[in-house]
Amino acid sequence: EGRLRLRGMYFANGAATKTIVFNEESSVGTTLMQIQTTAGVTTSAYPDIPDEGVLFKNGCFIPFFLDDFGALTLFYS
Repeated sequence: EGRLRLRGMYFANGAATKTIVFNEESSVGTTLMQIQTTAGVTTSAYPDIPDEGVLFKNGCFIPFFLDDFGALTLFYS
């Protein structure tokens, strides 16, 4: 837990449509951002996180299953 500013990310999705959910405070906390992946297409992406990023005042939590993504890297401060 703790203040975090999400500034960028990289992901490689699997074969199914998935939604990457970014919650504040806990894995079931307030959702501040969501990113949809594309079904049937294995792609790598650097989605745009605008301006100064997204501020999570009480920590950032990303609930997911291990087989949801091939890779997920976050850039934060």
